[in-house]
Amino acid sequence: MGKIQCECGNELSDSVQGASNRARFIAEQDLFDFLDEIESECPRIAPSKTWRYFGDIFQCFDCNNIIIFSNGCYRDFRPIEKAESANILTSQVGKKVT
Repeated sequence: MGKIQCECGNELSDSVQGASNRARFIAEQDLFDFLDEIESECPRIAPSKTWRYFGDIFQCFDCNNIIIFSNGCYRDFRPIEKAESANILTSQVGKKVT
């Protein structure tokens, strides 16, 4: 892909691994097939076999728009409350639950 153009005009990069504005998702319909594949072949499962289950989600740093890629197309979702939705894709691992 390379660059993703947000509706606000900001360009997002899809080539930065571990970016705080990028996440992957698995559709509920695919979750158990994915887990079965991991369980049956792990630890020698080829990562290339598991990527087919994932879609990509990006968040614009400027407007907090969420861009979801799935099945070769994408959809934009604007936040109702811009400030409250900032960093929604940032890792939750190790954060305190309040």
